[in-house]
Amino acid sequence: MQDNTTDAPEEDYVTINSLVTSLESVVLRLSSNETKDLAFVKNTIAVKIGTVSQGINFPEANHSGLKPFDNWFRNSKNEISLSKKAFDGYTEVRSYSVIAIKRVENDETESFQTNESSITSKPQIVSDVLAVSVGRSVTLKSPVSLTFRVPNVTKLDSHVTPQCVYLDTSM
Repeated sequence: MQDNTTDAPEEDYVTINSLVTSLESVVLRLSSNETKDLAFVKNTIAVKIGTVSQGINFPEANHSGLKPFDNWFRNSKNEISLSKKAFDGYTEVRSYSVIAIKRVENDETESFQTNESSITSKPQIVSDVLAVSVGRSVTLKSPVSLTFRVPNVTKLDSHVTPQCVYLDTSM
């Protein structure tokens, strides 16, 4: 994959793509629940589902091609910058989806499971990862800069401090 926006090596993209793709089924299952404002928190994964009015809408399966999330994420703590090329085939955008994975620096792997899904073993990652998906209806101008903020979600589980990000719709 050619991407001039970051210096991350090719193997990092393979790991990130694998992780984000495996998380997609979990997010889809969570987002299909009737419960809104649902939080899914593990030691290394924090996902929140909010209403569209909050600017949070989680991904649909298979956006495009074999690597649907290519060029849709960068190693960053609070900002993602995307070129117009990242949205080939998407002339308009109406919704953003966000998945955040906390930095992992040890050799431990963690498994998680949702109803009727198989257990997925988490690959080791060495940096913060953000994944963004887009839907249609708002015209974008290049370059695209999406800014996120880190909320305090530690109250959800006292021994977990996930690094979770939300789309800041106030910008």
